[in-house]
Amino acid sequence: MKYSSKKDTSFWKLVRSFLHEYMPVIRNLSKSTVSTYKDSLQMLLDFLKEEKNIKDGQVTFEVFKRDIIKEYITWLKEKKNSSSKTINLRMTAIKSFLKYASDEDFELKTYYYEICSIKGQKIAK
Repeated sequence: MKYSSKKDTSFWKLVRSFLHEYMPVIRNLSKSTVSTYKDSLQMLLDFLKEEKNIKDGQVTFEVFKRDIIKEYITWLKEKKNSSSKTINLRMTAIKSFLKYASDEDFELKTYYYEICSIKGQKIAK
């Protein structure tokens, strides 16, 4: 499967499958956990709209580049006043989604590995 940066419907198919099949059915995760992951992915979409002028219909796996995700982390911290713990939770959701997507299509492993190289926020004790 080849990914086009112009129109990539497989992104949305994988998001839907991740949230509605994989997490609740295969992993048997609670509705609360699924909702938290969904909120985390929605927050990324909000960032893309507000800061990158990328509308939902334009979102592809290209948004999971290291530089964009680092900007997203900065946005969460500075504009949304998110705590380190919240930022780490948001990143866990993104990494989990990308792990799922890369398991479904090996061509997506590059995005997963690139994002996994971003270290978590240090949490003050």
